[in-house]
Amino acid sequence: MKDTLSDLNDFLDDIEAFKNDNRAAFGHVYAASGFRTTPKVSGITMNLDWALIEVPDNRIGQNVTPDGHDLKGAPVPEDTEGMQVFIHGQRSGYRKGIKHPLESATLTHAIIDGKSIERVTYEHTIHPAHTPVFSHEGDSGSLVFTASHVVIGMLFAGGLKYSFSYFTPIEVLFEDIKEVTKATDVRLKMNHSSFSS
Repeated sequence: MKDTLSDLNDFLDDIEAFKNDNRAAFGHVYAASGFRTTPKVSGITMNLDWALIEVPDNRIGQNVTPDGHDLKGAPVPEDTEGMQVFIHGQRSGYRKGIKHPLESATLTHAIIDGKSIERVTYEHTIHPAHTPVFSHEGDSGSLVFTASHVVIGMLFAGGLKYSFSYFTPIEVLFEDIKEVTKATDVRLKMNHSSFSS
């Protein structure tokens, strides 16, 4: 018990130091989806949960995998079923999984105009490889990428309660960002070296 309290106090001290160093603010939200679903396309809806944040230059990191490879925005494979995929999650670190061939139906409840409604969505799933779970709570927003380091989506759900994790395909995110912002082109920030490889 004493060790747990000591660890907790150390953690709180770290948080306080983080705030005192003016590192608590990440940036300003430019646009966001809110937690909602895509419009129905071919009878299917998917969850959306993204934000575009204007991040100060000194807070921008590199899109580099833990093994030192630059992430790439293209070419996104057309068929990802059964493919090895990866994340570098905030909580779980570097994880490997398999893109499950079946989309998973999920049922959630939302409150709209004071009434609870059921919402059925079809999600892209990842099954863990060599671990009980693919992701942990706190990993949402992690980029999902292939063994060739091409980004194919963004993680939005998973954790200890589920063996599967769920992600939104990158092309679905880009289309929604274009719709919300009226942008004509959306792409990932890439490191300069990734353009030549």
